[in-house]
Amino acid sequence: GMMVDDNNFIHDNITWGVDGEMYFLQRRLKVAGGFIGVHDDRVTHKPLILYTPFLGIEYSDDLFHAKVYGLVQAGKWENSGVARIDQEILAWAATANVGVTTRYLDADWNVFVLSGDDEHDGNRQFGAFFYSGKNHSRSMLLTEDELRDRYDNYDEQMSTRWGSFFVNRAGLVVTDITVSGKGLGGFHPELVVAGGFTLEDHNSNGNRYMGVEADIVLAMDVLKRASLVAVGQLFFPGEAAAAFVNRADLQATESIYGVQFGTVVTW
Repeated sequence: GMMVDDNNFIHDNITWGVDGEMYFLQRRLKVAGGFIGVHDDRVTHKPLILYTPFLGIEYSDDLFHAKVYGLVQAGKWENSGVARIDQEILAWAATANVGVTTRYLDADWNVFVLSGDDEHDGNRQFGAFFYSGKNHSRSMLLTEDELRDRYDNYDEQMSTRWGSFFVNRAGLVVTDITVSGKGLGGFHPELVVAGGFTLEDHNSNGNRYMGVEADIVLAMDVLKRASLVAVGQLFFPGEAAAAFVNRADLQATESIYGVQFGTVVTW
């Protein structure tokens, strides 16, 4: 809680929104939409105002599922440009997913896109999307590892941070294919292959290729709500990712690999 008479509300961050959904075809088809507003005054004399309407459609039956969503982001970032000019924000994002569900196998394809800014940093137009870091990708290095988030995924490392948002002026495209085994008792294998690109190469050191990752996830149920998990990871970075992540040689692209072991409990 807070004491109202001790807060002048000058440097607060306010987020608000409204959304709704409608179902058709015996609830197999869903249409959803909404509007989210952000008024961020965390930095003195640089208030950020964002308005983000979104619209999406989803379909799901026993065999097939798909979804597609589009977002537009508009607003103003005061005193943020060269010579303290205001920047007008107009950005966009989109995500799509298609998958099939069978008795022994599930397969999914997913992609999300975040718009980038033009090559002139600090001018009156700002086109990069203010991104939460959350998405539907199953990748574990290019995007957040949902098994154990280590806060070092590359979509965030390649972005600058504004409060809880991540902003990449080069724009991002991440796509992945996931194949999951079923009908094997308590054993659940999964293979994920993902790739990433930037949209504006002049904002990513003249390159667009972020890299390709491959993950093998092996889970074994030991209790109704507990599993042992082993993960093998491999990443072949591209020069677009290297330009943001490296500190010395901005063109070094040596492969990266790792393993994870752990226990996952749900409740």
